[in-house]
Amino acid sequence: MIRTKGEGGKVMRRKDIEQALTGWYEISSSTVSKTVQSMSRQLGLVKIYEDPLSAREKIVSLTEKGEQLLAQMERNGAALMGWMMETMSKEEVLQGINFLKHVSEIFEKFPGVDEIIKRGQEAQPK
Repeated sequence: MIRTKGEGGKVMRRKDIEQALTGWYEISSSTVSKTVQSMSRQLGLVKIYEDPLSAREKIVSLTEKGEQLLAQMERNGAALMGWMMETMSKEEVLQGINFLKHVSEIFEKFPGVDEIIKRGQEAQPK
């Protein structure tokens, strides 16, 4: 998430991480906070420090180890995609790309799990 939503792909406010993840998944902000702390203290993948503009807010940044792991994950993903695409025709690859573009556009408009559940409840016959 830091890579795609963070400043320069390396830094993001902890509050923004918590809001994004609790909006997508049914987890608490304390679970996200504990996970981020574990990624810092035990794994050394991120660094947590106070926001210079607000002592109450924390900033999360990737460490060199975190950046290396992310880069390796990206390389592994690209290799896997390349291998899969080698088994497909050009038409199948283009269909897959179009499908993923459409899914991406839909997710850009995603209102969050709570809103989807609320809409589903409102649509239920009484």
